[in-house]
Amino acid sequence: GEDNSIRLIANKPAWVRVFVRSSLLTSIPGATGSLVVQQRRFGVSYDTVYTPLAEAPGSVTAEINPNYADERGNIGSSLNFIIPAEYMMGHMRLKAKIYAGSLNDELDIYLDVTLRQTLRLVGIMIGYDGPQDNTVNSPNIKLAPPKLRDLIVTTPFTLRVMPVETYGTYRIAGTITWSKPLSESITTAGGCPQSHYDLNKEVLKFITADGNQPDVVYYGLYANGIPGWGGGCSTVAASGPNGGQGTMAHELGHYLGLPHAP
Repeated sequence: GEDNSIRLIANKPAWVRVFVRSSLLTSIPGATGSLVVQQRRFGVSYDTVYTPLAEAPGSVTAEINPNYADERGNIGSSLNFIIPAEYMMGHMRLKAKIYAGSLNDELDIYLDVTLRQTLRLVGIMIGYDGPQDNTVNSPNIKLAPPKLRDLIVTTPFTLRVMPVETYGTYRIAGTITWSKPLSESITTAGGCPQSHYDLNKEVLKFITADGNQPDVVYYGLYANGIPGWGGGCSTVAASGPNGGQGTMAHELGHYLGLPHAP
């Protein structure tokens, strides 16, 4: 069946799924296997660099002609291995070997893992000094802006789901003290409160002052506790709450030109 179409990225862990078929007139239970990870040296030979242990389930039944979509949709239908980030690089060969009683088979797969992409994240940190809500005479609250460490610990999910290597680079381009709740109603599906649009305009000013550099992505990280809906927004800039890992990945997807999925 079809393999994944997405290109492999250097220095990023990879999950290897080995699908097993029976060439006999019946299915073959108890098929197990091993995987050898090799890298090409000096453009000639392949040297073994890693031999991962099998992940669950460890053994499968080799079917004659299973439905591929169902098989792909069930992680227990394949023999599974994980290659750590430090071994995913260069021109590689994977040697899969399968065993089922007296039967055995093997297959070599060649991989190009030469594309290296790094998430270079620049944060605009957003604190708060304003009313607790939009009511008259609402008490004032103050919230310190997040720090560089907060930007880093909000990033792991983004690093996992984007086509980038395991580790990114980080810096701060400025700090904003916001002064009004992010709490108006949302008038369009998938939209944001007007106050969040306004906040992103302020974030954009810092992006512009930083030169809007093409080899980085910018993100406004706001303090937890700012009154409002607590979500993220991507318009002229992207921003979201401190610690909101899923929100960051989502809003940076918009920032990079991706719309909502169907």
